[in-house]
Order: sequence, then structure tokens, then C-alpha cells
Amino acid sequence: MQKNMGSFDRKGNKFRFILYILMAVLLIRIIIWLEPVQLKKIMSSAVSKKAEEFVVYVMQNSNVKVAYAMEDNSDAVEKLAKSINHSSSVYSYVENNYSAQDLVIYDPNTYQTNPVMLAENKKQEGEEEGSSVEDSQETEDSSEGAAETTSEQPPQEDVEGEGTTVEPSTGAPQTQEIFSPMFSMEQLKDYNFLRSNLYIVPERASVLPTDLNAEELLSMDMSIVKDASVPQILIYHTHGSEGFTNSTEDIKGTGIIAAGSRLAEILSSVYGYNVIHCTEIFDNVNGVFDRSKAYDYSRETVQQILTDNPSIQVIIDLHRDGVNENTHLVTDVNGKPTSKIMFFNGVSRSSAKGDIGYLYNRHRSENLSFSLQAKLEALGKYPEFTRKNYIDAYQYNLDLLPRAMLIEAGAQTNSLEEELNAMEPLADILDSVLSGKSREHLGLVPN
Repeated sequence: MQKNMGSFDRKGNKFRFILYILMAVLLIRIIIWLEPVQLKKIMSSAVSKKAEEFVVYVMQNSNVKVAYAMEDNSDAVEKLAKSINHSSSVYSYVENNYSAQDLVIYDPNTYQTNPVMLAENKKQEGEEEGSSVEDSQETEDSSEGAAETTSEQPPQEDVEGEGTTVEPSTGAPQTQEIFSPMFSMEQLKDYNFLRSNLYIVPERASVLPTDLNAEELLSMDMSIVKDASVPQILIYHTHGSEGFTNSTEDIKGTGIIAAGSRLAEILSSVYGYNVIHCTEIFDNVNGVFDRSKAYDYSRETVQQILTDNPSIQVIIDLHRDGVNENTHLVTDVNGKPTSKIMFFNGVSRSSAKGDIGYLYNRHRSENLSFSLQAKLEALGKYPEFTRKNYIDAYQYNLDLLPRAMLIEAGAQTNSLEEELNAMEPLADILDSVLSGKSREHLGLVPN
């Protein structure tokens, strides 16, 4: 009996040995079949999935700048970082380019304004003081006639690069005190009515009734407690090289950045906000024009500014639109030719794939509330000033704060003068929302 058992054990060991050999051969064949490239893809995919979850969590839930300190011969980390949220790169754009020189502070307490505008103001004051006694004794009729002739001159239509700088108006901005609601609350509560009358949604974007619940969006209080001692508003330009019909090579002085300077000046001098204006150009870095990376670059800079200035509660990314050359987005506001504007949102959801996880926006509802309240305020005060709100599929860095807004002001077919004029009603609208007046106008809170 023991002899038979010993024979059985030897046979079992031989069977297990043969099985191990077959498994080893099979494993070798699999490795040969997959090849190193395929193995790298499989391993990279598994690692990247977990890494992506971690990176998205960190970037979406804090202002901490993610630094990668690991050896990576496959470039998988760099590719991952560049693909996540359009917001990060292995090589720090901020450390190489972020400079306080690109920030202009508009403090209503000291009224530190844009040096260019300050120079223009002093120039005008000097001209007025140097006027002769004879000039001051001219008849009232001739003075009025000269003013009318100046105001009726058509805007310059020079091509970009050949225009001349349009001097900004130094007069006090005119605001509209009368508010007339365009729509009733019952109309706004109707999703189909709201979407068709106030929004443009391209086919690639997916907008749900829950996104545009007017009752919920208008119940959100977008006002802030004004504190002029600290910065509360940041204005920046992801596409800072955008220009107008008469912009020159001095793009900061005659392009969209000049409009941002005007907006910051009005918000500070007229409405009493402490504003930071970032004049950095993100779509033309080191002589390389690339708008696809501009949102990456602007995000890192804005995050750094927010870290340095935690009192900031509002960020505005001011752009100008690109339209058909035959389209002229202009209207009359307070007797001035004025560029039309458009409030822009991103819902991080596409029609083809649904929610875009790596573009997650935890402030989507607040963003939509902010722009809707601004739109309704505009309709009630300046009916022809705004275009329909635009909602696209992506994020556009609007996840950085609840009160984050992208604004398209005019287009390449507008003049700088029209653009600067648009900043007056825009500042009035923003102040109405941030002061809580807009919800009072809609009857949502007692006066």
C-alpha cells in the first residue's frame, strides 16, 4: 500500500512539474506576443487612471500647484498632466512668466489707475488749464456746435496694425437707473421658453432642464460684501492678443486688454471696488501664437493670483468674439456707439459623451446663476446691449470660483471706441448683481 502511494506521489510531482513548464512557456509566449510597447500601454493605462483621479481631485479642490517629482522615461506623466482639465503642465508656466508687473491694482482708496489712462487724464487737464482767455470767451452756441461735430465723427475703420490709439473718455460714465423687467417669473420658470429666448446652445453641448432651473438659479445670492481695502475682483484675458478694427501693434493699449483697463477703472472709481487687472498675454508666449494652450497658461496664473489674494471673490475673463466680417455687433447706449456683449458659460458636458469628468466644474450652477442674473439685469436696463447667453460643452476655467464669468465683448469688427463705451453699461450691470440690486429689481428680495 505504501509502495503504491509513493508511486502516486511521484506521478503527481511529475504532472505538477509539467504543468509549471507549460505555464512558463505560455507566459513567455504572451510576453513575446504583447511586445514591450503593448505592455507599456497596459501598465500606463492602469497607473494613469489612478493618477488622473488624484490630479483631478487636487486641481479641482484647491489652489495648490501640483508638482511632479518622479522619473518618467515614457513621458506618461507629462502627457497626463497636459491632458487633465487643460490646466496643468509639468513645466511651470507660472514660475517662468508670472510677474507682478503684469498686474495693475485699481484701489478706490488711493485711485491707483492704469498708467496710460493716468497720463491721458493729466494731458487733458493740462490742455484745459492752458486754454487762452479768448477760447474761454467763445459763445455757447459755437461750443455746442463743435461738440456735436466731434461726437458725430464715424469710428475709424483702419485694419489691425495700422490704426491709431483711441483715447478713452475721461467723463463720468452714464448709468441707467430705470429697470423694466423683460420677462415675468412665470415665463422664466418655463425651461423651453428660457432656453429659446435667452440662450444659444451649440449641438456639441448638452444642457439639461436641471441646469436651467430659473427659480433655483435666481434664488442664489451672488452679491458680495464690498471691502475696498482688499482686492475682490480680478479681470484677466485668456486671449489677450485679441484686437479691433483700429488696434495697433501696441496691442495692450489698443486691444481687449485696454477694454479690461477701462472696466477696472470704472468698477473702482465709480462703484468703489478694489480690482486687480492682469494684463498678461497668454495666447502669444515668447513669440509663439497658440490659443489652444492659452487656457492652460491663464489658469495657472489666475490660480497663483487667487492664492496670493484670497479676498478675490469675482473673476472675469474678458474676450472679444470672432464673427463674419460683415457682422457689426454695435448698438446705441446713452447716445454712444457701443459694442454688444455676450455672457458665456461652460457646462462640462457634451451631447456625444455626457459629463466630461476631467473638466468637472463644482461651481457650474453658481456660474449659470451669475450670468443669468447679469443677463436679466441687462435686459431690464439696456435691452439691446447684450446678445443671448452662450453655453458650450467645456469648462473654460470657470470652475475656479462660484462668481466666475467669461464675457465676449464685441468682435474683431468693432472699433476700440465702441469697445471702451461698452465697459460703462457692463460695469453697471456687474455692480447691480454684486450689490444685490439685480435680485431686488426682479422682486426676489425686498427693496
